[in-house]
Amino acid sequence: MPGNLSVRPADSRPAAFVPVDGKNIPVLTMPAGPGQPMPITPGSIPAPANGQVMPLNPATVTNPVNGLTNSLNGTANSLTNQANNAVGGLNNPLNSAVNGANANLNTATNNLNNTVGGLNTQMNNTVNGLNSSLNDASRSLINTATNLNNQANSAIGGINNQVNGATSSLNNTINGLNTQANNTVGAANNAINNSLNSVTGAVSSWTEHPYKVQAGDSWDKISQAQYGTTLYAPTLKTFNQTHPRGAETLAKDGSPVAGQEVYLLPLDQIRKLTSAPR
Repeated sequence: MPGNLSVRPADSRPAAFVPVDGKNIPVLTMPAGPGQPMPITPGSIPAPANGQVMPLNPATVTNPVNGLTNSLNGTANSLTNQANNAVGGLNNPLNSAVNGANANLNTATNNLNNTVGGLNTQMNNTVNGLNSSLNDASRSLINTATNLNNQANSAIGGINNQVNGATSSLNNTINGLNTQANNTVGAANNAINNSLNSVTGAVSSWTEHPYKVQAGDSWDKISQAQYGTTLYAPTLKTFNQTHPRGAETLAKDGSPVAGQEVYLLPLDQIRKLTSAPR
């Protein structure tokens, strides 16, 4: 840019664009009088008498303005280029850093995916192994339970067979005892009846004694209490069963009933009717 661009106002005083204080920004200067040009500031150019601001001749300003415009455009272009270069210089390292970061991120992602894949494989293998072990244990437990159930059923069957056998044997024993008892009772009754029949033809008389049966009494107890022995218990039972009034007071099996009356024979008479030793 030229150091001085001349321009003349209407009053023919020279004016120029000159650098001020070593700066590259040109300032329009104009001498206020003889001497060096001074920066144009408000009041540096005397106003005409009529008070109007003295205009510059547009024709004389064209070249300096174009020069100033070109200078400004050059400066702007230079600054733009510098800015672009600076931005480019920043973009290159930034792009390199971004690319490096992306590469590192991709590598880390791949490593993480590989690690996750390996862990998934290990976990699947572990789960499959556990499932297999659990299935084996379940089958073994089911087999054991089945065997125990079979053993228990066999044992229960054996016990049932033993119980049934014992029950059958017990029933047979009971039946045998009942048969023996019935035979014994029948023989005793026959003996008593025979004794009674043997004395029926003889004329005998005696005095009966009524006895009120106490709680817990039996023919054995009554015989023991009245005659000092239980030998006359069967005779007392038969006598009362055949007695016209005694049969109504006895139980169905011929036992004495508490609160009812039975009839007792004198000792000498009951001895005659009893085949037991005196």
